Amino acid sequence: MKALIWLELKKKIKQPKTWFLIVMIFIISILAIKDYRMEAMRDTVNYFDSLGEVIEDISCSRYGRYLSEVEGTSMYETARKNYELIYNTGTQIRVNGQKNDYKEANRLAAFSWLLLAKDRAQKEGGIREALFNEQAKDIWESVSGGIEFEEVDFKPPFGLRGIWEEYNLFLLNAKYYNYLYQHDLEPIPNRYEIGSMTFLYLYFNKIIPMLLGIIVLILTFDSINEDWLSGSIKLALTQPFSRGKYILSKIIVGVLHSTFVVLVPVFLITIVFGFFDSFENYNYPVLFLKDGFTSFEPIPNYIEFDPGYHGFNLHLGISLFSGYPKGEGYVNSRIDLIPLAQFLLLTILLIILFIIFCTTLNVLISSMIKDKITGFIIAGGITLIGMTLSSKLVTEYRCNLSPFSMNNPVRILDGTYNVTPLVAILILVVTSLILFTINVLCFKSKDL
Repeated sequence: MKALIWLELKKKIKQPKTWFLIVMIFIISILAIKDYRMEAMRDTVNYFDSLGEVIEDISCSRYGRYLSEVEGTSMYETARKNYELIYNTGTQIRVNGQKNDYKEANRLAAFSWLLLAKDRAQKEGGIREALFNEQAKDIWESVSGGIEFEEVDFKPPFGLRGIWEEYNLFLLNAKYYNYLYQHDLEPIPNRYEIGSMTFLYLYFNKIIPMLLGIIVLILTFDSINEDWLSGSIKLALTQPFSRGKYILSKIIVGVLHSTFVVLVPVFLITIVFGFFDSFENYNYPVLFLKDGFTSFEPIPNYIEFDPGYHGFNLHLGISLFSGYPKGEGYVNSRIDLIPLAQFLLLTILLIILFIIFCTTLNVLISSMIKDKITGFIIAGGITLIGMTLSSKLVTEYRCNLSPFSMNNPVRILDGTYNVTPLVAILILVVTSLILFTINVLCFKSKDL
Protein backbone atom coordinates (compact mmCIF):
# COMPACT_ATOMS: atom_id res chain seq x y z
CA MET A 1 0.00 0.00 0.00
CA LYS A 2 2.86 2.38 0.81
CA ALA A 3 4.43 1.70 -2.58
CA LEU A 4 1.08 2.35 -4.32
CA ILE A 5 0.64 5.66 -2.45
CA TRP A 6 4.18 6.80 -3.23
CA LEU A 7 4.01 5.88 -6.94
CA GLU A 8 0.63 7.56 -7.42
CA LEU A 9 1.68 10.67 -5.50
CA LYS A 10 4.76 11.10 -7.71
CA LYS A 11 2.56 10.70 -10.79
CA LYS A 12 0.07 13.28 -9.48
CA ILE A 13 2.77 15.84 -8.65
CA LYS A 14 4.12 15.61 -12.21
CA GLN A 15 0.71 16.43 -13.72
CA PRO A 16 0.41 19.83 -15.48
CA LYS A 17 -2.61 20.81 -13.37
CA THR A 18 -0.48 20.53 -10.22
CA TRP A 19 1.99 23.14 -11.41
CA PHE A 20 -0.73 25.25 -13.01
CA LEU A 21 -2.43 25.54 -9.62
CA ILE A 22 0.87 26.32 -7.87
CA VAL A 23 1.62 29.09 -10.38
CA MET A 24 -1.95 30.43 -10.06
CA ILE A 25 -1.70 30.56 -6.25
CA PHE A 26 1.72 32.19 -6.53
CA ILE A 27 0.36 34.93 -8.82
CA ILE A 28 -2.67 35.56 -6.59
CA SER A 29 -0.33 35.81 -3.58
CA ILE A 30 1.92 38.34 -5.33
CA LEU A 31 -1.12 40.45 -6.23
CA ALA A 32 -2.33 40.31 -2.61
CA ILE A 33 1.12 41.42 -1.42
CA LYS A 34 1.01 44.32 -3.85
CA ASP A 35 -2.42 45.39 -2.57
CA TYR A 36 -1.28 45.17 1.05
CA ARG A 37 1.79 47.26 0.34
CA MET A 38 -0.35 49.94 -1.28
CA GLU A 39 -2.60 49.98 1.79
CA ALA A 40 0.45 50.18 4.06
CA MET A 41 1.78 53.18 2.10
CA ARG A 42 -1.48 55.05 2.68
CA ASP A 43 -0.89 54.91 6.42
CA THR A 44 1.73 57.61 6.91
CA VAL A 45 0.97 58.35 10.57
CA ASN A 46 3.91 57.94 12.96
CA TYR A 47 3.01 54.88 15.02
CA PHE A 48 4.13 56.02 18.46
CA ASP A 49 2.96 59.60 17.90
CA SER A 50 -0.52 58.28 17.19
CA LEU A 51 -0.43 55.87 20.14
CA GLY A 52 0.76 58.58 22.53
CA GLU A 53 -2.02 60.91 21.39
CA VAL A 54 -4.60 58.22 22.04
CA ILE A 55 -3.34 57.75 25.61
CA GLU A 56 -3.24 61.52 26.21
CA ASP A 57 -6.75 61.92 24.84
CA ILE A 58 -8.19 59.15 27.00
CA SER A 59 -6.61 60.50 30.18
CA CYS A 60 -7.51 64.11 29.44
CA SER A 61 -10.81 64.28 27.62
CA ARG A 62 -12.49 61.11 28.84
CA TYR A 63 -11.42 61.10 32.47
CA GLY A 64 -10.09 64.60 33.15
CA ARG A 65 -13.46 66.25 32.69
CA TYR A 66 -14.77 64.43 35.80
CA LEU A 67 -12.17 66.08 38.02
CA SER A 68 -14.42 69.14 38.37
CA GLU A 69 -16.81 66.98 40.41
CA VAL A 70 -14.32 66.79 43.27
CA GLU A 71 -12.28 69.96 42.74
CA GLY A 72 -10.88 71.41 45.96
CA THR A 73 -10.89 68.12 47.86
CA SER A 74 -8.12 65.66 48.71
CA MET A 75 -9.76 63.27 46.27
CA TYR A 76 -9.17 65.85 43.53
CA GLU A 77 -5.42 65.93 44.14
CA THR A 78 -5.16 62.14 44.11
CA ALA A 79 -7.21 61.78 40.93
CA ARG A 80 -5.36 64.61 39.17
CA LYS A 81 -2.04 62.98 40.00
CA ASN A 82 -3.18 59.63 38.62
CA TYR A 83 -4.56 61.00 35.36
CA GLU A 84 -1.50 63.20 34.92
CA LEU A 85 0.61 60.04 35.24
CA ILE A 86 -1.37 58.44 32.40
CA TYR A 87 -1.12 61.62 30.31
CA ASN A 88 2.62 61.98 30.87
CA THR A 89 3.17 58.34 30.03
CA GLY A 90 1.43 58.94 26.69
CA THR A 91 3.68 61.94 26.07
CA GLN A 92 6.78 59.87 26.84
CA ILE A 93 5.60 57.24 24.35
CA ARG A 94 5.73 59.90 21.66
CA VAL A 95 9.16 61.17 22.81
CA ASN A 96 10.72 57.71 22.77
CA GLY A 97 9.08 56.90 19.47
CA GLN A 98 10.69 59.96 17.91
CA LYS A 99 14.06 58.77 19.27
CA ASN A 100 13.41 55.32 17.72
CA ASP A 101 13.63 53.77 21.17
CA TYR A 102 10.78 51.36 20.52
CA LYS A 103 11.65 49.11 23.48
CA GLU A 104 11.10 51.92 25.99
CA ALA A 105 8.05 53.10 24.06
CA ASN A 106 6.60 49.58 24.29
CA ARG A 107 7.19 49.53 28.06
CA LEU A 108 5.46 52.87 28.50
CA ALA A 109 2.57 51.77 26.28
CA ALA A 110 2.08 48.62 28.35
CA PHE A 111 2.15 50.68 31.55
CA SER A 112 -0.31 53.29 30.31
CA TRP A 113 -2.87 50.67 29.22
CA LEU A 114 -2.38 48.88 32.52
CA LEU A 115 -3.13 52.12 34.38
CA LEU A 116 -6.32 52.55 32.37
CA ALA A 117 -7.30 48.94 33.08
CA LYS A 118 -6.68 49.47 36.80
CA ASP A 119 -8.86 52.59 36.77
CA ARG A 120 -11.66 50.62 35.13
CA ALA A 121 -11.25 47.66 37.53
CA GLN A 122 -11.34 49.90 40.61
CA LYS A 123 -14.49 51.57 39.30
CA GLU A 124 -16.10 48.12 39.38
CA GLY A 125 -14.54 46.98 42.67
CA GLY A 126 -15.17 43.63 44.33
CA ILE A 127 -14.33 40.42 42.51
CA ARG A 128 -13.45 42.25 39.30
CA GLU A 129 -10.88 44.40 41.04
CA ALA A 130 -9.41 41.30 42.67
CA LEU A 131 -9.31 39.64 39.24
CA PHE A 132 -7.34 42.56 37.84
CA ASN A 133 -4.91 42.51 40.75
CA GLU A 134 -4.17 38.87 39.99
CA GLN A 135 -3.93 39.32 36.21
CA ALA A 136 -1.86 42.49 36.29
CA LYS A 137 0.69 41.69 39.00
CA ASP A 138 3.44 40.26 36.76
CA ILE A 139 2.96 42.83 34.01
CA TRP A 140 3.04 45.71 36.50
CA GLU A 141 6.37 44.62 37.94
CA SER A 142 7.98 44.48 34.49
CA VAL A 143 6.66 47.75 33.01
CA SER A 144 5.95 50.18 35.87
CA GLY A 145 9.47 51.58 36.05
CA GLY A 146 9.64 51.12 39.81
CA ILE A 147 6.24 52.65 40.65
CA GLU A 148 4.62 50.48 43.31
CA PHE A 149 1.23 48.93 42.56
CA GLU A 150 -0.40 50.46 45.64
CA GLU A 151 1.08 53.85 44.82
CA VAL A 152 -1.48 54.41 42.07
CA ASP A 153 -4.97 54.24 43.55
CA PHE A 154 -8.08 55.34 41.65
CA LYS A 155 -10.37 55.00 44.69
CA PRO A 156 -12.88 56.26 45.47
CA PRO A 157 -14.07 55.86 41.88
CA PHE A 158 -16.08 58.48 40.02
CA GLY A 159 -17.31 58.96 36.48
CA LEU A 160 -17.81 56.47 33.65
CA ARG A 161 -19.00 53.57 35.76
CA GLY A 162 -20.51 50.40 34.38
CA ILE A 163 -18.44 49.88 31.20
CA TRP A 164 -16.60 46.77 32.37
CA GLU A 165 -16.12 45.38 28.84
CA GLU A 166 -13.70 48.22 28.10
CA TYR A 167 -11.43 46.77 30.78
CA ASN A 168 -10.78 43.70 28.61
CA LEU A 169 -9.52 45.88 25.76
CA PHE A 170 -7.25 47.92 28.03
CA LEU A 171 -5.77 44.82 29.66
CA LEU A 172 -5.27 43.09 26.30
CA ASN A 173 -3.44 46.16 25.00
CA ALA A 174 -1.22 46.08 28.09
CA LYS A 175 -0.42 42.41 27.49
CA TYR A 176 0.35 43.11 23.83
CA TYR A 177 2.86 45.90 24.48
CA ASN A 178 4.36 44.01 27.41
CA TYR A 179 4.94 41.05 25.08
CA LEU A 180 6.66 43.35 22.56
CA TYR A 181 8.74 44.85 25.36
CA GLN A 182 9.79 41.48 26.81
CA HIS A 183 10.76 40.07 23.39
CA ASP A 184 12.38 43.30 22.16
CA LEU A 185 10.05 43.49 19.15
CA GLU A 186 9.25 46.59 17.16
CA PRO A 187 5.48 47.02 16.67
CA ILE A 188 4.15 46.31 13.21
CA PRO A 189 2.87 49.78 12.29
CA ASN A 190 -0.36 48.59 10.65
CA ARG A 191 -2.14 45.38 9.82
CA TYR A 192 -1.16 45.66 6.15
CA GLU A 193 2.56 45.36 6.89
CA ILE A 194 4.03 42.40 5.00
CA GLY A 195 7.07 40.37 6.03
CA SER A 196 8.10 36.73 5.97
CA MET A 197 5.89 35.57 8.83
CA THR A 198 3.10 38.14 8.48
CA PHE A 199 2.66 37.00 4.88
CA LEU A 200 1.88 33.52 6.20
CA TYR A 201 -0.87 35.05 8.35
CA LEU A 202 -2.26 36.88 5.30
CA TYR A 203 -2.05 33.73 3.17
CA PHE A 204 -4.02 31.52 5.54
CA ASN A 205 -6.52 34.28 6.39
CA LYS A 206 -7.25 36.00 3.08
CA ILE A 207 -5.83 34.02 0.15
CA ILE A 208 -6.14 30.27 0.63
CA PRO A 209 -9.63 30.11 2.26
CA MET A 210 -11.37 31.29 -0.91
CA LEU A 211 -9.37 28.85 -3.08
CA LEU A 212 -9.02 25.76 -0.91
CA GLY A 213 -12.24 23.94 -1.82
CA ILE A 214 -11.64 24.53 -5.55
CA ILE A 215 -8.01 23.37 -5.35
CA VAL A 216 -8.92 20.10 -3.62
CA LEU A 217 -11.80 19.57 -6.07
CA ILE A 218 -9.56 19.96 -9.14
CA LEU A 219 -6.93 17.63 -7.69
CA THR A 220 -9.19 14.85 -6.38
CA PHE A 221 -12.46 14.78 -8.35
CA ASP A 222 -11.19 11.92 -10.59
CA SER A 223 -9.36 9.91 -7.93
CA ILE A 224 -11.20 6.64 -8.65
CA ASN A 225 -13.22 7.11 -11.86
CA GLU A 226 -9.92 7.74 -13.69
CA ASP A 227 -8.86 4.21 -12.70
CA TRP A 228 -12.20 2.94 -13.94
CA LEU A 229 -11.74 4.54 -17.34
CA SER A 230 -8.19 3.24 -17.72
CA GLY A 231 -9.05 -0.20 -16.38
CA SER A 232 -6.29 -0.02 -13.77
CA ILE A 233 -8.74 -0.37 -10.90
CA LYS A 234 -9.04 -4.14 -11.39
CA LEU A 235 -5.27 -4.49 -11.44
CA ALA A 236 -4.96 -2.40 -8.30
CA LEU A 237 -7.51 -4.49 -6.44
CA THR A 238 -5.62 -7.70 -7.22
CA GLN A 239 -2.99 -6.47 -4.78
CA PRO A 240 -3.06 -7.97 -1.27
CA PHE A 241 -5.18 -5.28 0.36
CA SER A 242 -8.89 -4.68 0.73
CA ARG A 243 -11.15 -2.26 -1.08
CA GLY A 244 -11.26 -0.21 2.10
CA LYS A 245 -7.48 0.18 2.00
CA TYR A 246 -7.73 1.10 -1.69
CA ILE A 247 -10.15 3.91 -0.81
CA LEU A 248 -7.90 4.98 2.07
CA SER A 249 -4.87 5.08 -0.23
CA LYS A 250 -6.73 7.38 -2.62
CA ILE A 251 -7.65 9.72 0.24
CA ILE A 252 -4.06 9.78 1.53
CA VAL A 253 -2.72 10.57 -1.95
CA GLY A 254 -5.33 13.31 -2.40
CA VAL A 255 -4.53 14.89 0.97
CA LEU A 256 -0.75 14.80 0.39
CA HIS A 257 -1.15 16.12 -3.16
CA SER A 258 -3.45 18.98 -2.12
CA THR A 259 -1.27 19.88 0.87
CA PHE A 260 1.77 20.00 -1.43
CA VAL A 261 0.01 22.41 -3.81
CA VAL A 262 -1.23 24.63 -0.97
CA LEU A 263 2.07 24.86 0.92
CA VAL A 264 4.69 25.09 -1.86
CA PRO A 265 3.80 28.67 -3.00
CA VAL A 266 3.58 30.08 0.51
CA PHE A 267 6.86 28.53 1.63
CA LEU A 268 8.69 29.79 -1.46
CA ILE A 269 7.44 33.36 -0.93
CA THR A 270 8.15 33.16 2.81
CA ILE A 271 11.73 32.03 2.18
CA VAL A 272 12.28 34.95 -0.21
CA PHE A 273 10.94 37.40 2.39
CA GLY A 274 13.09 35.70 5.01
CA PHE A 275 16.29 36.60 3.17
CA PHE A 276 15.43 40.26 3.77
CA ASP A 277 13.95 40.21 7.28
CA SER A 278 15.55 37.04 8.73
CA PHE A 279 12.11 35.73 9.77
CA GLU A 280 12.23 38.25 12.60
CA ASN A 281 8.48 38.25 13.29
CA TYR A 282 8.17 34.53 14.01
CA ASN A 283 7.30 35.27 17.67
CA TYR A 284 5.12 38.33 17.05
CA PRO A 285 1.95 38.24 19.20
CA VAL A 286 -1.40 37.60 17.50
CA LEU A 287 -4.90 37.25 18.92
CA PHE A 288 -6.07 33.79 19.91
CA LEU A 289 -9.18 32.28 21.51
CA LYS A 290 -7.45 31.05 24.67
CA ASP A 291 -10.03 28.38 25.58
CA GLY A 292 -10.62 27.40 21.96
CA PHE A 293 -9.38 23.83 22.44
CA THR A 294 -11.33 23.23 25.63
CA SER A 295 -14.65 25.00 25.03
CA PHE A 296 -17.62 24.26 22.78
CA GLU A 297 -19.12 27.74 23.14
CA PRO A 298 -18.19 30.30 20.43
CA ILE A 299 -18.12 34.06 20.91
CA PRO A 300 -20.23 36.46 18.79
CA ASN A 301 -18.63 37.41 15.49
CA TYR A 302 -19.23 40.93 14.20
CA ILE A 303 -16.18 41.28 11.93
CA GLU A 304 -18.41 41.76 8.90
CA PHE A 305 -20.81 44.03 10.79
CA ASP A 306 -18.22 46.59 11.86
CA PRO A 307 -17.06 47.90 8.45
CA GLY A 308 -20.62 48.21 7.17
CA TYR A 309 -21.89 50.19 10.14
CA HIS A 310 -18.77 51.86 11.46
CA GLY A 311 -16.49 51.96 8.43
CA PHE A 312 -13.58 49.99 9.89
CA ASN A 313 -12.46 46.96 11.86
CA LEU A 314 -10.56 47.24 15.10
CA HIS A 315 -7.20 45.52 15.15
CA LEU A 316 -4.28 44.81 17.43
CA GLY A 317 -1.11 44.48 15.37
CA ILE A 318 -2.03 42.27 12.42
CA SER A 319 -5.05 40.69 14.15
CA LEU A 320 -8.64 41.84 13.72
CA PHE A 321 -11.26 41.51 16.41
CA SER A 322 -15.00 42.06 16.51
CA GLY A 323 -16.64 44.85 18.45
CA TYR A 324 -18.57 43.48 21.43
CA PRO A 325 -21.33 44.33 21.66
CA LYS A 326 -21.84 45.54 18.10
CA GLY A 327 -19.40 48.27 17.19
CA GLU A 328 -18.73 49.40 20.76
CA GLY A 329 -14.99 48.88 20.53
CA TYR A 330 -14.71 46.21 23.20
CA VAL A 331 -13.04 42.81 23.04
CA ASN A 332 -14.15 39.53 24.57
CA SER A 333 -12.37 38.47 27.75
CA ARG A 334 -11.63 35.06 26.20
CA ILE A 335 -9.27 36.59 23.64
CA ASP A 336 -5.57 36.43 24.47
CA LEU A 337 -2.18 36.48 22.71
CA ILE A 338 -0.04 33.70 21.27
CA PRO A 339 3.28 33.74 19.33
CA LEU A 340 2.76 33.87 15.57
CA ALA A 341 4.87 30.76 14.85
CA GLN A 342 2.78 28.64 17.22
CA PHE A 343 -0.41 30.13 15.76
CA LEU A 344 0.70 29.24 12.21
CA LEU A 345 1.41 25.61 13.15
CA LEU A 346 -2.17 25.35 14.39
CA THR A 347 -3.47 26.91 11.17
CA ILE A 348 -1.68 24.25 9.12
CA LEU A 349 -3.28 21.55 11.28
CA LEU A 350 -6.75 22.97 10.60
CA ILE A 351 -5.96 23.39 6.88
CA ILE A 352 -4.98 19.71 6.63
CA LEU A 353 -8.16 18.61 8.42
CA PHE A 354 -10.26 20.64 5.98
CA ILE A 355 -8.35 19.12 3.06
CA ILE A 356 -9.06 15.64 4.49
CA PHE A 357 -12.79 16.44 4.61
CA CYS A 358 -12.90 17.78 1.03
CA THR A 359 -10.78 14.90 -0.30
CA THR A 360 -12.94 12.27 1.41
CA LEU A 361 -16.06 13.86 -0.07
CA ASN A 362 -14.59 14.01 -3.59
CA VAL A 363 -13.27 10.44 -3.43
CA LEU A 364 -16.74 9.24 -2.35
CA ILE A 365 -18.35 10.90 -5.37
CA SER A 366 -15.59 9.65 -7.68
CA SER A 367 -16.14 6.07 -6.50
CA MET A 368 -19.89 6.26 -7.09
CA ILE A 369 -19.91 7.96 -10.51
CA LYS A 370 -17.81 6.50 -13.32
CA ASP A 371 -18.05 9.49 -15.67
CA LYS A 372 -15.38 12.08 -14.79
CA ILE A 373 -17.30 15.11 -16.07
CA THR A 374 -20.49 14.15 -14.24
CA GLY A 375 -18.49 13.46 -11.10
CA PHE A 376 -16.76 16.83 -11.34
CA ILE A 377 -20.08 18.68 -11.78
CA ILE A 378 -21.70 16.92 -8.82
CA ALA A 379 -18.68 17.32 -6.53
CA GLY A 380 -18.29 20.95 -7.58
CA GLY A 381 -21.99 21.63 -7.07
CA ILE A 382 -21.99 20.13 -3.57
CA THR A 383 -18.88 22.12 -2.64
CA LEU A 384 -20.28 25.37 -4.06
CA ILE A 385 -23.70 24.98 -2.45
CA GLY A 386 -22.19 23.90 0.86
CA MET A 387 -19.82 26.88 1.02
CA THR A 388 -22.49 29.34 -0.13
CA LEU A 389 -25.05 28.24 2.45
CA SER A 390 -22.39 28.07 5.15
CA SER A 391 -21.23 31.65 4.57
CA LYS A 392 -24.22 32.96 6.52
CA LEU A 393 -23.16 30.97 9.59
CA VAL A 394 -19.90 32.86 10.16
CA THR A 395 -21.43 36.30 10.70
CA GLU A 396 -23.31 37.94 13.56
CA TYR A 397 -24.08 35.47 16.38
CA ARG A 398 -24.90 32.10 14.92
CA CYS A 399 -23.94 28.50 15.65
CA ASN A 400 -21.50 27.49 12.90
CA LEU A 401 -21.42 23.70 12.54
CA SER A 402 -20.93 23.32 8.78
CA PRO A 403 -17.74 21.51 7.68
CA PHE A 404 -17.81 23.56 4.45
CA SER A 405 -17.17 26.74 6.45
CA MET A 406 -14.05 25.43 8.21
CA ASN A 407 -11.76 26.75 5.47
CA ASN A 408 -10.37 29.77 7.36
CA PRO A 409 -8.07 28.54 10.14
CA VAL A 410 -7.01 32.04 11.20
CA ARG A 411 -10.55 33.18 11.92
CA ILE A 412 -11.33 29.91 13.72
CA LEU A 413 -8.28 30.21 15.95
CA ASP A 414 -8.78 33.89 16.81
CA GLY A 415 -12.44 33.38 17.69
CA THR A 416 -14.10 35.35 14.89
CA TYR A 417 -15.87 32.54 13.03
CA ASN A 418 -18.71 31.53 15.35
CA VAL A 419 -16.96 28.26 16.13
CA THR A 420 -14.18 27.20 18.49
CA PRO A 421 -11.13 25.27 17.20
CA LEU A 422 -12.24 22.26 19.27
CA VAL A 423 -15.64 22.15 17.58
CA ALA A 424 -14.09 22.73 14.14
CA ILE A 425 -11.72 19.78 14.63
CA LEU A 426 -14.52 17.50 15.85
CA ILE A 427 -16.78 18.44 12.93
CA LEU A 428 -14.08 17.87 10.31
CA VAL A 429 -12.89 14.57 11.82
CA VAL A 430 -16.36 13.12 12.43
CA THR A 431 -17.69 14.19 9.01
CA SER A 432 -14.64 12.74 7.26
CA LEU A 433 -15.03 9.43 9.13
CA ILE A 434 -18.72 9.23 8.20
CA LEU A 435 -17.98 9.91 4.53
CA PHE A 436 -15.16 7.36 4.55
CA THR A 437 -17.39 4.71 6.14
CA ILE A 438 -20.15 5.30 3.59
CA ASN A 439 -17.59 5.11 0.79
CA VAL A 440 -16.13 1.81 1.99
CA LEU A 441 -19.57 0.21 2.48
CA CYS A 442 -20.80 1.31 -0.96
CA PHE A 443 -17.57 0.41 -2.71
CA LYS A 444 -17.47 -3.08 -1.23
CA SER A 445 -20.84 -3.91 -2.78
CA LYS A 446 -20.03 -2.28 -6.13
CA ASP A 447 -19.64 -4.50 -9.20
CA LEU A 448 -16.36 -3.60 -10.90
